[in-house]
Amino acid sequence: MSKQVPRRENVKVITRNLGVLMTQATKDNYLAIEINGVKETCLLDTGSEVTVIPADRVTNLSVNGTEKKLYAANGTGIPIVGRVRVPMKLGQEPMEVDMIATEHVTEIILG
Repeated sequence: MSKQVPRRENVKVITRNLGVLMTQATKDNYLAIEINGVKETCLLDTGSEVTVIPADRVTNLSVNGTEKKLYAANGTGIPIVGRVRVPMKLGQEPMEVDMIATEHVTEIILG
């Protein structure tokens, strides 16, 4: 069964180059990627030192333990499930990205 990824409503795309989406209304930056054949948008967070993925998106991958600790911007600890190497596509370019899996985010955050 394929997981449905929520679509972003009311987001005006200013530019689309190699899958990069820059929005005008929220000034958030999103990147269009593909994981397991599912097209998604991921938040580009230049303030994040790691890339974080919802744990339910990596159930078919090997999740490894890690000593890494995650903290929200306000200093609150974020429990993690583990570290995972995620195969994905950016445009037509395949790549693998190390990510931290957690049950406490709802979208992929690329740091």
